Amino acid sequence: MRNEKNLRSSLAALGILAFALAPSVAGAQVWPEDDEWRVLYCGGVPAFDPRQDEPGANGERDVVGDASSPALYVAADADYLYFRMRVDADPTSGTELRPFGWAVEMDSDGDRRTYEVLGQVDGIANPEEVVLARNTAQRIDDPADPAEETIATYDAATHARAVRAEGRFDSSFGGDPDYFIDWALPFVDLEPEGISPLVALVFAMGTSSSATAIDADLACHDGASGPPRLGAIGTDPVRPDGGSVPDTDGDGLSDDEEVVIGTDPNDRDSDGDGYDDGEEVRRGSDPTDPNSVPGGNPPSGGVGIRGGPAGCAIGGPSTQPWLLLAVAGLALTALRRRRG
Repeated sequence: MRNEKNLRSSLAALGILAFALAPSVAGAQVWPEDDEWRVLYCGGVPAFDPRQDEPGANGERDVVGDASSPALYVAADADYLYFRMRVDADPTSGTELRPFGWAVEMDSDGDRRTYEVLGQVDGIANPEEVVLARNTAQRIDDPADPAEETIATYDAATHARAVRAEGRFDSSFGGDPDYFIDWALPFVDLEPEGISPLVALVFAMGTSSSATAIDADLACHDGASGPPRLGAIGTDPVRPDGGSVPDTDGDGLSDDEEVVIGTDPNDRDSDGDGYDDGEEVRRGSDPTDPNSVPGGNPPSGGVGIRGGPAGCAIGGPSTQPWLLLAVAGLALTALRRRRG
């Protein structure tokens, strides 16, 4: 009986010690269920990224995704904002992350050409961590713009994970299994930065060889349309709580974004140049100036940023392969009829 009491006392003491040594902030051990992840969109289509579209950014640094297997997801609960990104290989080696970065740049002020907060899984640091940082000296349209001020860091063992893309998320872009890198950022640290479940946000996501920016493979960029611009690769505005984001004129910019950049939330083409406001923002022209239009392509005729089959950073209808093939087919038919 005495031995049993001694054993109980020892177990109780160990329990008290374990509680005392536990972190003051609970880790993100409870990850979203499969059906809680929401697909992020770029230009009205599921977030995409071609395989091996950036030289040197392969395997775990290669973001992959298409309409059936999107590249990017988001989820939220009362305490955390969660991100999920599909990559072409396992981001871990044994029990450790590979020495690279996986990040999100968050725009909360309505100007998607800059970002305010970075949330990055840092496999370069020792020990590995998830970093939340503030971008104070903002560079226009540059996803490699580093965040200068660290807000908080979290143990990667509790705030990040790598999981195989399987079940409803199954994909194998390179003929072998793909993976997700997931990470969690606490709202208690995000809300002082203006990021809450009720705020419409635009995300730019990708991989990195740096601990403070995205400089490897950018999601929603095809790797062939010139250097990635922050304004072009950002997701469509989304609220973490899943609430609707008003876009009265349906041009792909939220009403709040339009107020910030000076366009009309009730007019898809504020400057009357034939290009939707959202299309101009994504393709680098000024939606408030009728003399500033996306270079090299005719007006979209109101199709807007949803006109391209690949979404972000894609040209107007004149650049679409299906249209070129159709025109070539009609020309060939007419020529055969003349000869006949």
